[in-house]
Amino acid sequence: MSAKAPAIAELAGEPQLILCPGDASNFQVVEGDGIAITAAGGTADTSAVTLEVVVDSSMVKGCIGYTVGMWGTESLVAGSVVTLEKAIGWQRQQPQIIATDNPNAPNPRSQHVQIGASHV
Repeated sequence: MSAKAPAIAELAGEPQLILCPGDASNFQVVEGDGIAITAAGGTADTSAVTLEVVVDSSMVKGCIGYTVGMWGTESLVAGSVVTLEKAIGWQRQQPQIIATDNPNAPNPRSQHVQIGASHV
């Protein structure tokens, strides 16, 4: 119910699909790519929901985690059988920084600024 409150929904972020690294590799996706999920009995044209991929090594191979109860995921029900397909034409929600020449750029893997370092 709280996800229906505008103030809570605004802070909740976007719905996501969680895959283990091996399954992400099998679908040829990386974190930030999109996956179209179709609930059993639906067709990709009418009931597919496209969610952003999150790769999490704690997810069990062959299983997925996805957000339910948020705007745009109404057709997804916890425990239902779904089919997955890499989303064609997906636009990342956040820009992906490949490298920077800023010597003061924070390393996403560290809490400290590393002077003169570039991060990929």
